[in-house]
Amino acid sequence: SDEKVSSSLQSRETDSRSERGIRSRYRIHAWDPDDAFQPCHHSGLNALRDPHGLLICAEGDLDKVFKRDHRTYAAYVDALEWTLRKALTAEVLRFVAEVEVFDALRFALVDDATAAGLAELVAANPDARTRRGALADIEGSLLF
Repeated sequence: SDEKVSSSLQSRETDSRSERGIRSRYRIHAWDPDDAFQPCHHSGLNALRDPHGLLICAEGDLDKVFKRDHRTYAAYVDALEWTLRKALTAEVLRFVAEVEVFDALRFALVDDATAAGLAELVAANPDARTRRGALADIEGSLLF
């Protein structure tokens, strides 16, 4: 039920709060981004036949549980649906983009030399070769 999923997710929240009172437990996490849209590794040995098309490949321990335990997979689908339909409101997404993502970007893009290393971004937008230009480009694309 929504209440059960909601309370279990809320019990693991962080102390990150905005001035609007939004409490966020979501963080930027790049997991295996180099091949996120590729077919499953090892000739499909760990491929998942996901009826909802949410998962492709069982690489981690939790993924392997999904492959063999339909109840755990059902709980994952319920939690994901609750998160997408109820928890990630426009206000929360705006907060994550404006505060958490921008803070991480400002921390990572320390100077013009760092910005110049963003080859694909600079190729698309030569103004992004400076820290100020890169931040403006990235922040502009995140504010939808």
